[in-house]
Amino acid sequence: MVKIIEGSGTTVPEAGGINQNAQVVGSIDVRGHTNFWLWSDGVRQDLPLGNGRSGLATAINNLGPVVGSFLTGEFYVDIWGDVNPVYHAFVWTDGSLQDLGTLGGWNSFGLWINDQGVVVGASSSDNHDGLPFIARDSQMRSLQSLISNPSGWKLALETHYVAADGRIWGLGTYGGKEHIYEMTPETNGDVPHPEPGSDRRIKRQDLRIQRVRSGHWKIGHLRSSGEALCGTNQERSSWVIFDGRRATLMP
Repeated sequence: MVKIIEGSGTTVPEAGGINQNAQVVGSIDVRGHTNFWLWSDGVRQDLPLGNGRSGLATAINNLGPVVGSFLTGEFYVDIWGDVNPVYHAFVWTDGSLQDLGTLGGWNSFGLWINDQGVVVGASSSDNHDGLPFIARDSQMRSLQSLISNPSGWKLALETHYVAADGRIWGLGTYGGKEHIYEMTPETNGDVPHPEPGSDRRIKRQDLRIQRVRSGHWKIGHLRSSGEALCGTNQERSSWVIFDGRRATLMP
């Protein structure tokens, strides 16, 4: 059965993500003002971001929190002299929006959230470079900075998924070749708590990266439990990785 999420002459809906409870989130443009919506039990509900904000929803976890990007109302001038709106990554939970900020630049974009509330996305930095990020407990950090084993990786900006157990899948280049990678969390001592004035310490979690597959790949979707990843290759054949093994799917 195919269900149609309708638009009209003045509304343009776009699907973002789906969870295992068949809840779907997406965005809808109403006369130039973009809000996100939730489809649940066959009903679409438009969910405003509050304070007149507009934004885009990209993913929803199995517990209901939504991740995406919203317009802050600020603007910046780029190196070509163009004026651009500022977007920040957000987590939306039960009607409350949390601004995740950036890695020092103007913009950030939330792309995926797991059931533990860990968010991955992309952000600009203070030197204008774009970097993939991970955010835990409202603290955003560069994914690249957390790689514990030898460097040489350059991570793609927009294709990252985090599973329920903390493993992260994405695309990157290493040794001049493109790869699908898997990052596995590992605890390396402890560090001061980021809260100002706190004398507590927390466990430092770095990420050990490994190459999974080489070639020109495109990742499509990660099952939220983390055991299956799907996408397409340069011949546009569909594939799925299950338990570390890849199979090509027939058309």
